[in-house]
Amino acid sequence: MQDIISISQNKCKQCYSCVRNCSAKAVQIESGQAKIIHSRCINCGKCIKSCPQEAKIVLDSKGKTLNILKENDTVIACIAPSFVVSFHKYNYKKIIGALKEVGFSEVWEVAVGAEYVIEAISQYIKNKENNLFLSSPCPAFISLIEKHYPEMIKYLLPFVSPMIATGKIIREMHKGKDVKIVFIGPCVAKKCEALEPQFNGIIDSVLTFDELKDIFKIKGVNIEKAKEMDFDSIYCNEGKLFPLSGGLLRNLKSLYNLNESEYVVIDNDKDCIELINAIKDGKFKGKFVDVLMCRGCIDGPKIDSSLNYYERINKIYEYKNSTKK
Repeated sequence: MQDIISISQNKCKQCYSCVRNCSAKAVQIESGQAKIIHSRCINCGKCIKSCPQEAKIVLDSKGKTLNILKENDTVIACIAPSFVVSFHKYNYKKIIGALKEVGFSEVWEVAVGAEYVIEAISQYIKNKENNLFLSSPCPAFISLIEKHYPEMIKYLLPFVSPMIATGKIIREMHKGKDVKIVFIGPCVAKKCEALEPQFNGIIDSVLTFDELKDIFKIKGVNIEKAKEMDFDSIYCNEGKLFPLSGGLLRNLKSLYNLNESEYVVIDNDKDCIELINAIKDGKFKGKFVDVLMCRGCIDGPKIDSSLNYYERINKIYEYKNSTKK
């Protein structure tokens, strides 16, 4: 599998920021330079956000995506709902129009897959009264468990992420057709998730929001002048809250009777580690944990937004309310 994050040796100043901030202990100093231990790395992207030298390099998918667009007739974009935070200056319908102008045949919102995942989880946990469940839409958290705490795998909910769910839905609806799918979002770990053997061929490329902005520039697309267009995916609304911390739980609470003492929301790496240790020591008594390694997809390492965290939350709710039928 390709390395998702690497380090520019020319930029690294041996400040130890990435070493201190890596919860997976996947960075070490070797010969005066920071080095990523890829066997330990979970691709959460915290080292990217904490590096004052901007020395961390993320696997570039622009060339791959442009080739896909050039060589294929049907290429479908799946965009995470947090795109309204990254492109907050524009009407969201213009982003859809701009994607069509770039060459995408259809544009789907990943909130579609999120709603399928929510329904599947609610049915799964309904009759399991005494189980502990850890939500599993965060690929960085999944990697943390699989690489460093395999004894915790039994607590993970056995469902794919909204990205993979959306990809599967698209492929089912285009059965028998040669379709390529490109996911667009703020999460570096999604690049790794798409390459996992069990998901082979579902998602063909993963772009971050800043990569998409670069592609708009490369293709000469002016977002302000783009046509306002609607999603090609089926209508969904509740799944738009998935980018928020506790977004999964917000939806589950309306479908499943959880008492406040039974659930916990975790949205940072240190609390994830503390949770795991509490479970191992038998000191956690909750039933459901909605876990993210960061403060939600609105604060992912590649969200590329000038809005502060609370403005981003407001933007998601504005977006959800503006599309309500």
